[in-house]
Amino acid sequence: MFKYSRIASVLIGASLLAAPMIGHSAGKPGEITPAASVNLSGGSGTTWSVIDNGGTDNGLPSGGACNAGAQASMSDAQTTSKSDAFDLAMMYWVNNTPVGGALTQAGNTVTFASQTISGLTVSLRYTALATDPVARSYLSLSNATGSAISVPVTYVTNMGSDSNTQFLSTSSGDTTVGTNDKWVISADSTTSPSDPVNTTVLFSGTPAVTPSTVSTTVFSCAATPGVLATYNVTVPAGGTIAIANFQRIDDSIAAANAAASSFDNLTSTSPLLAGLSPSEVSAIRNIGVEPPAQVPAGNSATWIALAALLAALAGFATRRRVRA
Repeated sequence: MFKYSRIASVLIGASLLAAPMIGHSAGKPGEITPAASVNLSGGSGTTWSVIDNGGTDNGLPSGGACNAGAQASMSDAQTTSKSDAFDLAMMYWVNNTPVGGALTQAGNTVTFASQTISGLTVSLRYTALATDPVARSYLSLSNATGSAISVPVTYVTNMGSDSNTQFLSTSSGDTTVGTNDKWVISADSTTSPSDPVNTTVLFSGTPAVTPSTVSTTVFSCAATPGVLATYNVTVPAGGTIAIANFQRIDDSIAAANAAASSFDNLTSTSPLLAGLSPSEVSAIRNIGVEPPAQVPAGNSATWIALAALLAALAGFATRRRVRA
């Protein structure tokens, strides 16, 4: 559905015509005027729209409606041919407190000002990846106190497909979204989607933390279908941990299905982790990063020569057995 650009000029003026709106056409509940809005360019010609004043009228991830606030959100995203991927996505709550802050942009990354929640310094950033039609969120939780702090972290995406949302496949092989699912694919049709096909990634590999609860009902923004996952995390005294999630958008169900397995088991050299330092990667609790394949030291000529020697020895041994 078309929800944003026509009301943008009325509400925020010509200087922000290129910035997308959150909410829906005039008269619908949940209409939001961005305080700050930027567009990020991602792989495969995708565009990702970010605001710093998403939120819900009850301040919670479910039970309320999208409304003006001060929460970080991926307001929408589009491919080269399809728009309206989201009605507020990639949102976080820490101990049921919305995560937000004024945004700043540097290239294809948006960083939100840090805030203190439940004794933790909470920082969030979104990155539109250059290699894939994927946006990555990275939520950092730092504990400067002398005691460990345990909190629930909730990740929420409301689908732009509204009441037409259908969950087509999951990593566990069915269409029922559960805590065992690394990723979930949804669309507004089982055959010919008009909106982008969404892949929501909740965890990868065999991580230290996986969702304790998962739901497909989130706050209302024209409708309530979406993905909500809660992680129970403990931040050690003087330590930092992180939760990272991915949203991928495709023009077709086939393309989404073909790419989904790339989220199953990430290695430290995966392009999906591009731009993260080794310490940032090691801090992620919901992604069990595998080491890259080990290649023995030595140049290619050395290994070609060794392979030839081994082949020769194998041939020699075979000839001796034949003669015997």
